[in-house]
Amino acid sequence: MNNQTLSEKQHNFARIAIVCLDILKLPLQDTLNIFIKPKDLDTHINSCTSLCTGNTRLNPEQKKKCRNGPNGEPDYKQFDVTLCYKLIRNVCSLPEPQNKWGNKPNPTHQDISDDIERIREFRNRHFAHAECAEISDNEFNDLWKEAESIIKRCQIYTSANNGCRQNYKQMLKEIYRTKLTFEEYTSVKERSSAIYIMGEEEVCYEKTAHFEAVVNLEEDYLLQVRWKKIDSHGCKKIDIDSTKYKGSNNRELFVHDLCKKDEARYRAVLSRSQNNKIYSNEVYLRVLGEKPFLEDLKVTSENNEVKIHYQFSVPVKSPNVTDIQWEKNGSSLDLKNSKYLGGSYKENFLIIKCPEEKDSGSYTCRVINAAGSVTKKTVLGIPSAIIEANKEIVFGSNNTLKGTITSCPSPVKVEWLYSVDGLTFLPIDINSTKHHGSSVDATSPKLLISDADLSHQQYYRISVKNLIGECTSNKMFLHVIGNRPFITSGRSCLIDGSINLSFNINVSEESPPVESVKWTKDGRELKIEKSGGKYSGGNVDDPSLTIDSVNEYDAGIYRLKAINPVGDAESDEIILGTPDIKFISNDKTDDGGVCIRMKVISIPVPRCIKWSIKKNNSEPFQQINVNSPEYKGTSHDFPCPVLVVKDKAILEKCSFKIEVQNALGIGEITITDKMKSGQIHIEKMESGDVGTFYDGHGARFSFAKMIAKIADKFPPDKIGMLKTLIHSSFRIEEDKKAASAGEYFCFLQKENILTPTDVIPMQYILIGTECVELERICIEYAKKHRAVYFFEIPADNGYQNVHFHFVIDLQSLPHFRKEDERRVRETVANIVGCKIDDVGVKGYLSSSSFFLVLSFKMIYVNKLLALKQQEKDELSKLRIDFFKVGSETVYVESLKDPTKLKNKHKTKYPDQQLSLEKSDEPFSNEISEEYGKFTSSKMMNTPLTNFFSKFVQLY
Repeated sequence: MNNQTLSEKQHNFARIAIVCLDILKLPLQDTLNIFIKPKDLDTHINSCTSLCTGNTRLNPEQKKKCRNGPNGEPDYKQFDVTLCYKLIRNVCSLPEPQNKWGNKPNPTHQDISDDIERIREFRNRHFAHAECAEISDNEFNDLWKEAESIIKRCQIYTSANNGCRQNYKQMLKEIYRTKLTFEEYTSVKERSSAIYIMGEEEVCYEKTAHFEAVVNLEEDYLLQVRWKKIDSHGCKKIDIDSTKYKGSNNRELFVHDLCKKDEARYRAVLSRSQNNKIYSNEVYLRVLGEKPFLEDLKVTSENNEVKIHYQFSVPVKSPNVTDIQWEKNGSSLDLKNSKYLGGSYKENFLIIKCPEEKDSGSYTCRVINAAGSVTKKTVLGIPSAIIEANKEIVFGSNNTLKGTITSCPSPVKVEWLYSVDGLTFLPIDINSTKHHGSSVDATSPKLLISDADLSHQQYYRISVKNLIGECTSNKMFLHVIGNRPFITSGRSCLIDGSINLSFNINVSEESPPVESVKWTKDGRELKIEKSGGKYSGGNVDDPSLTIDSVNEYDAGIYRLKAINPVGDAESDEIILGTPDIKFISNDKTDDGGVCIRMKVISIPVPRCIKWSIKKNNSEPFQQINVNSPEYKGTSHDFPCPVLVVKDKAILEKCSFKIEVQNALGIGEITITDKMKSGQIHIEKMESGDVGTFYDGHGARFSFAKMIAKIADKFPPDKIGMLKTLIHSSFRIEEDKKAASAGEYFCFLQKENILTPTDVIPMQYILIGTECVELERICIEYAKKHRAVYFFEIPADNGYQNVHFHFVIDLQSLPHFRKEDERRVRETVANIVGCKIDDVGVKGYLSSSSFFLVLSFKMIYVNKLLALKQQEKDELSKLRIDFFKVGSETVYVESLKDPTKLKNKHKTKYPDQQLSLEKSDEPFSNEISEEYGKFTSSKMMNTPLTNFFSKFVQLY
């Protein structure tokens, strides 16, 4: 409802309009009734030629009103001003107005005929021909007085003289007092035009819409009414003779069988002449009803047929579906083709027989009713499939590979495939134990991989087939990562007659956990569960080994082996045996006595240590009273007992002995009473079996075996090459007696060039003599005993390896130790502005001297390439003459000439920061652990000798 308030001018117009429409016609109706009763009207009309023919004839609508009414008589109350005026003028015997009919009367002309003419003229001028729907107060007052005077005279004529009872004057007063609404104003405004149309604005589909034109001109019989339709395409004349508008005429318009395109604005046009047209109001016709509802298309396939299913419905009060049309890729589909079956509104499916690749495309179903059409699409084609990109999984873990399939129609076959080389793919049995739980789902297939191992490191893809065609997905490579455990820090502990042996077992974050552990003695596995309590522990929860009631029969070499799905790792040796005693030194005391120092090596720890004395050969040894003044300072401390003899006469006449006892036996050493050249002769009597072998973890013995093995297999035809290489590479005097490889190697050992802790010189010799297979023996020894050797570990993601070249000959390389590595790392870290932990050691490489391989983050590599000369000078102090970043070489220009190195215990370069000190320390744990990771990775497919040879050739 519109609550808009009328202005006073609008209110004035509405009052005058109502007077013209509803009041002024009343005296005309009564006047007509005075002269002609309704029952006689038809007779008078038929006898009046001007009303039947000619310009003043009645139109069909007027004739209809004059003949139809209650009891078959016309109802004068339905007659408007125009019809009443025409009838009074032509059939009533009323005197003619003084200025004749159709002319405006003079103010002094006041007969009833003159007032009838005034009513016509007042209505046309202020209502039917009004140009504005507003009247000012002054004009309104004048018009209202004019209307009152007309009504007053007419009231006298109809009531006083002819007995009519309608009170026109009272009706006029009520209209004046009534407060009109905006809706009433709008209604009379529309009716105020010369022509206006009425009709329903909302009609259901397939029904008939009816419009009626009302002409407010008394001369309407002279005027032609035409109907117009206005829509998005413009304004068009309606052909009322067509079937669509059957029954329409000048005053009525019928629109049959309504559909969506009939929804438009309609109006009538009154033509006075070709150039003078009067337009009615417009009525917008809204066609009620909706388009059909079509569900999403569904596609199935069976028996070598693809079936597209469709379901449609029609909303309430909406027209029925009249047709269903199909398109493929925008072109009409010929359903008469034997390729297709169904597809009309009588079915709910379209079948495509014997589908093939050329049947791929976009299929559109269009469902049509009078309200319009709706469409749904589905795309048929070869399936597509994709699986996740290359990924890494941990050795021994359970993982799922996922794929995504898009296929319409649904696949008839989905298969997982694998390939070793990425070229030839074979099907995977998803029902096998390793892949139990896998699926070949039509949209989301998955492949389960249980207990991943290196056999799963390969390419994978999906094969999909439907009735249109088949496809394969992208291929992905599955990396299986993880390392074997690594074992460090062996320990032993004696507790109440039992000994506990233990190691630290470590597993990196990306590696599977330890699944089992084993202990061996002298190379044989210990059956802990069947030992009757002799052994305990040795499992994942408690990997240590406890030996109960340890005795001499428990002596041997013990090792721990830890196993995870990647592989196993073996510990260093823990050797249980009788104590071993070593002479350290003998020094003179301030009071002229002698202090003898010994070193005891014993696993388990000794139960007791004692010093004994024998005064002559016929007497047994007797324990020394360490509290006696002549032995003051003597101790039984483990592991370094000390004997102090104050009396020189006792020292000269007597023999001394030290005894050390542990749970496995006794070890002892006798010191004779003969003194030669100021030194005491040490005679080892019953030394234990740990000794020197334990001191080097068996390395010296293994080193000797390695040298012997290489010498035995060294090709005789390369002895000359060996001799030349040694002579040109090492600053030593030639051994003219050496004739075989073994003799040359012994000579290099004597010169301290070949040592158990460094196999680089031997690698250099074997690479130089092209004995690649023999070099592998060196590498195996170095890996086992953590000796120094040439190698390079690839850089991690985001890092790059940089090769720093040192001006140091091969004889000095064994003395380049962990402290020197750290000094280099610290210097380089300070130069590029990073932490020392950001600089990793990745190996050593061969050259005329050697390369130290360090890894950096890429940002720091760029800084290295832009070093200033002052920063390069810092590198030269470390005896670095250049470094390589990829193919680019950066030279350190201010390097001084190196002084010659001498084969001494300690070698220093003048004015340099680098100090090369001889050491028996094994290769740094950091590099060993890094290399362990590298060699256990899948990348390590190429023999190390080939790997090193490439770098030797490069540099």
